[in-house]
Amino acid sequence: MSPSDPDAADAPLPSDARAAYAQRHSDRLEMLFTLIMAMAAIATAWAGFESSKWGGVQSQLNTQAGAQRVQANRLFAEAGQLRSLDAIVFTQWLSALNIEIQADPGAFPAQGYVPREGTASAFLYARFRQEFRPAFDAWLAQRPLRNPDAARTPLEVPEYRLASQAEAERLLAEAEAKAARALELSQVSENYTLVSVMFALVLFFVAVGNKSSGRFARRLLFGLSLITFVATLGVMLSFPVAP
Repeated sequence: MSPSDPDAADAPLPSDARAAYAQRHSDRLEMLFTLIMAMAAIATAWAGFESSKWGGVQSQLNTQAGAQRVQANRLFAEAGQLRSLDAIVFTQWLSALNIEIQADPGAFPAQGYVPREGTASAFLYARFRQEFRPAFDAWLAQRPLRNPDAARTPLEVPEYRLASQAEAERLLAEAEAKAARALELSQVSENYTLVSVMFALVLFFVAVGNKSSGRFARRLLFGLSLITFVATLGVMLSFPVAP
């Protein structure tokens, strides 16, 4: 048969040539299976590592949030005690002043309260806490004995602020923010766990495909493993990386 014979191209390959071609195809497919298996194994390890790291960050945030809540509760309790102390001392001062006004109407002149030496009200006034003084002065400026619209007590004016109360509110806000962030990181950790399961599915397709004897089945399983790997890898690359 001459090389120019048109029927030469359509002539069937010898059995040895067909066997060699099939073997080369099988070897290439096996190499691709091995490559996907190696990449899937690496990706699975990375996903597990990231899931563990994010879980650790989440746990740390929850611990910090819990500690801040405990500290905030302690400061709230302290603020409540200080508020009660201010109310008690103010009430005693008001009672003492009332007695002094009854004895001498000039004890509370028009310009406001002026402590007089030797009186019980002056004694109590000198023991007002520093945080209470601005609120007390603001309350006096409202002329409470003559102005019906004045605040009932200095504890109700905007100037009454407790440092422990403000610090407790700040700590509580930080604790809530950290708890919310920990919840977000919990979802990130779960996402990494999910993709590690998908990579395990890729390894399953590779293992079954390598053991399959049918050409169609091997190609089908190769396609499934490749598509699953690429899709899962793309999803994983969209996740944040742990610091």
